[in-house]
Amino acid sequence: MLHTGRVCSRVLRDKEEALKAALETATTIASKSPVVVQGTKISLVYSRDHSVPDSLQQVVCTYFAYYYYTRLTAFFQDNWVSWYQKGKTMTGFK
Repeated sequence: MLHTGRVCSRVLRDKEEALKAALETATTIASKSPVVVQGTKISLVYSRDHSVPDSLQQVVCTYFAYYYYTRLTAFFQDNWVSWYQKGKTMTGFK
């Protein structure tokens, strides 16, 4: 059995199959945003040491923080491109 922490995620036949599954999982994680991966790790570590209600509250707060961070980042990236193409600076002055 392949155990991750206290939970058995799936049963694999041999070492080679376990290695293949680990590499697939690593590839999936590597394809995600580093900000999301780090936020998930922080939430998991926090959840390990706190009660379920506290952990859920922390996850919700983290989710909204990352959501608004990505929305603001996208907003500034989009506006920076349009301001740059118009020959303006971020403050709108030439």
